[in-house]
Amino acid sequence: SNLPVSGEILKAKAEKFPADLNIDDFKATNWWLDRWKKRYDVVFKRAHGEKKDADIPSAINWIENELPATLQRYKPEDVYNADETGLYCRALPNGSHVFKKTAHFGGENRPLLFIGKLKSPRCLCGVHHLPISYVSGSNMWMIAFLFQEWLKEWDKSLKAQRHRIALMVPCSNTVLC
Repeated sequence: SNLPVSGEILKAKAEKFPADLNIDDFKATNWWLDRWKKRYDVVFKRAHGEKKDADIPSAINWIENELPATLQRYKPEDVYNADETGLYCRALPNGSHVFKKTAHFGGENRPLLFIGKLKSPRCLCGVHHLPISYVSGSNMWMIAFLFQEWLKEWDKSLKAQRHRIALMVPCSNTVLC
C-alpha cells in the first residue's frame, strides 16, 4: 500500500508467522530486527516531502478550463503565489530561476513566515521587531494550522483595505489543500 512501516510493525508481523506455524519459542527482539534488516539490506529513512498521489487528469482539466476563468476576475497585480522552502543559515540564494520570457512582477511581498523549533531562540533575545513572522513548531514543517493562521492574519489586513486577491498555492499534500 506504499505506507510507512515501523520497526514495531515488522516485529509484530515477524511474530505472526511462527504463531501461524505453531512455533512458540520465537520472539522478535530489537536484536533480531537489527540482524534481519542487515541481512535483507533494509534501512530506516525519514519521510520528507509530500505524497505523490496527485490526480493528474483532474489537475490538467482544472488548469486548462477553470483557472483561466477564475484569473480573469483579477488584475495581474492582484494574483499572488505562495510556496514553502527550506532556509539554511549562510546559504541564501543570490537569484531565482525563472523562464526567460516570463515577466517578473516586483509587486508586494508578504512578510515571510519563519517556522523555528524553539519558542524563544537565543539569537532573537532582545529583538523587538523582525521583518518576518516567527512561530515555533516541533518539527519545523508547515502544518495546516500554521498555514491557516497565516492566511487569517493576511485576510484581516486585506479586508481592512477592501482588497480582493487570488492566491495560488501549489498543494500536493491533502492536509493543506
